[in-house]
Amino acid sequence: MRSHISVLLAVVFIAYACHRGTTLGTPRHRDGDGALRLVLLQNSYFGGGFDQPLFLAYADGTILFPRTTSHGIPEQYTVLHVPPVSVDSLLGSLGVTAALYSLDSLYDYAPGWTDQHSFYLLLPADSGQKLVVIRAGLEDSMKLRSDVPAPFKQLYARLMAFSPPSATGWVPDSLQVSIWPYEYAPDNPPLAWPQRWPGLDSPRWKRRSDDLVKEVRTIRLPFSDRPLLDSLLVARREKQAIGITGRKWAVGYRWLFPQETEWWWLAKRLES
Repeated sequence: MRSHISVLLAVVFIAYACHRGTTLGTPRHRDGDGALRLVLLQNSYFGGGFDQPLFLAYADGTILFPRTTSHGIPEQYTVLHVPPVSVDSLLGSLGVTAALYSLDSLYDYAPGWTDQHSFYLLLPADSGQKLVVIRAGLEDSMKLRSDVPAPFKQLYARLMAFSPPSATGWVPDSLQVSIWPYEYAPDNPPLAWPQRWPGLDSPRWKRRSDDLVKEVRTIRLPFSDRPLLDSLLVARREKQAIGITGRKWAVGYRWLFPQETEWWWLAKRLES
């Protein structure tokens, strides 16, 4: 989904950092047509993937899921639209049952071991959100361990196989571009930021301090600007920064998903 970004883990960190402090704790379940009815996420220390959901189902009948993946990480997405009254019955056929709701909040198959892959399942509940975390539950890149709870295994298998013929390609309305200081970049001069995009004096930039990289700035760009953004990142050499308003920056971007604030609070719980 991204073009050439120098350090994958840095980009994943920035994706989380963009939202740190914007959501506190577990949000209560939100009713309405845009509310999420199911979220399946994953995170791997080495492969990331948290900001690329495995499955999203909304109360208005919008169903988002990957069309293509690479090493289990979504690259392209597909959308299916069903009548809102059919959403719960569809999810029931995929494995959202009372047995799934009865699962514990955490199944850890490698306690004490770091750098493990985790799945995060979120479902609406009267008390807020039902969260089920499956940590170190993969035997290989796609197959779950035999002792993962059966209700989760059934749901996972059906979601990963979900591919109705009426689904069509999907892209977001906008991208979130993140930048953080790279003043020590040894490859000079820095690559120029396109003039058509706002400089740092624009109020469209959001800035906050960060303990690790000192500061993070973010801006939204329309998805139609993705080709220009990709060409910029492809042209950038490995140790070259992007020059914006007289300073050197590292740059990454990610897709923005509808109602993602309902699951971004989980970024605080990811292994680092």
